[in-house]
Amino acid sequence: MKFALSTLALPPASLPLLLPHLRQMGFTGIEVMPAALPAGSRALATFRYSAEQAGLEIVGLDDILSEPFHLARLADPAEMTALVERIAGLSALCRDLGGHSLTLGSQRRIGDVPSSEAWTLCRLFLDKLLPRIEEHGTLFCFEPLGPQHADFCGPARECRLLVDYVDHPGFGLQMNSRAQVENGEPGHAPFSALRGRLDLFQASEPGFAPIGETGLVDHADMRRHLSSINHKNWVVLKQRPAADPLEGLRQSARLFSDWYLRLDNLSMLKRQAALAQGASL
Repeated sequence: MKFALSTLALPPASLPLLLPHLRQMGFTGIEVMPAALPAGSRALATFRYSAEQAGLEIVGLDDILSEPFHLARLADPAEMTALVERIAGLSALCRDLGGHSLTLGSQRRIGDVPSSEAWTLCRLFLDKLLPRIEEHGTLFCFEPLGPQHADFCGPARECRLLVDYVDHPGFGLQMNSRAQVENGEPGHAPFSALRGRLDLFQASEPGFAPIGETGLVDHADMRRHLSSINHKNWVVLKQRPAADPLEGLRQSARLFSDWYLRLDNLSMLKRQAALAQGASL
């Protein structure tokens, strides 16, 4: 597995100063929120160069839309075209930065259209978008979301069904620990269904709290599931910035490393029990 950090944890104004510290914390990549990117082609080229000089690969763009994704709006051809053009532009930007993934993490709402029509509109939208970004070599992903954030294609199993149905190389699969908890999708089954197909995994807590803070996510268990399906792609730590961003990151990186880089294959509870008994891990 390869380990990256979402720039959500980095205040945009401090981003250039903080990038050089990430490699020594164990991160080899960054997933970029578009809001963190500078404006202008020259500034973007400088940003990419700064990341490369820090020894960091740009994984892709995360939370590519700042507003909810409303399926009902896609019934308007003008709205559909505008959204396709907007995401295609972000795909080109992602390509120019050297990234690969485009994650739609904003709320997904059906609105006042029937569920069957919402799925039809979504398929039409993807039929228009995916050929456009295929030439960029990027991968568009729906991020699984909890029920408070999505009433359309929220759980990982529904995202997988949509990817299976569309069956296009530009439409990928993402999972995150936050949604696994919020959707009540514990255990190995959701991971097993994605063996060899999972493109990206985000290690996050509800509310994007610092990793381990809520006690709701068993990250050691998440790592065990990822390992068992031989996941070799990115695992991205995503959390909101701390009051002291650098020190907060150092603390989170230690936990992230302990849970996702360790050699044993125990869940968090079993690992804590073993440590309490003095076992060597």
